[in-house]
Amino acid sequence: MWRDLHPAARWWWLTVQCCATGREHAVELLYFDAWLRAYSVLYDATPRSRHSAAELQASFNFALATFLHPSSLLELNTSAAIRTDLDAAVAVLPASAREAFLPPAQFAPLHAEVHDALHDSLIRFLKHQRGNGGRERGWLALAIGAVAVAVGWVPCAIGVGLDGQRGWRALGLPFFFLGVVVFYGGLFNVSGLEFWT
Repeated sequence: MWRDLHPAARWWWLTVQCCATGREHAVELLYFDAWLRAYSVLYDATPRSRHSAAELQASFNFALATFLHPSSLLELNTSAAIRTDLDAAVAVLPASAREAFLPPAQFAPLHAEVHDALHDSLIRFLKHQRGNGGRERGWLALAIGAVAVAVGWVPCAIGVGLDGQRGWRALGLPFFFLGVVVFYGGLFNVSGLEFWT
């Protein structure tokens, strides 16, 4: 059901599911990505011998059983359209042929969806992580950042008052930049003071 939702609705549904169940699906996504990379290297190996064809066949059957079988623990959460296309491509393969496997390019839509899901999973992971500073150091970083931005504005104000001498304005840039960076880190409880102590 959720596989046919709009991407924004799917992202919301997966976020709710991850918060409710406490489970990300990143393990099987990473495992599939690693398998597809190894499968592509094996497929592109030239010349293809009888041994490599058997190895490709075994790897392909392993992927079908691991990532696409409904009862597998590592079944991929894919959209219905991609799943239908892959099932149709697998159904066309002859069961008794020596080379009954798909080329890696056939998995490109699935790999793109897996890559997007991994990106979303990484963003959710980063949002749920705590900073290194805690609340008190976060407030300190906000205060230091605000003071540094204010100190950076002072040379600009002096430069404007002295008929636009640009040298005074340039003196404020490092303070302004440092203040913005420290203030932004303080918003997320990331303290740069860890590196100075």
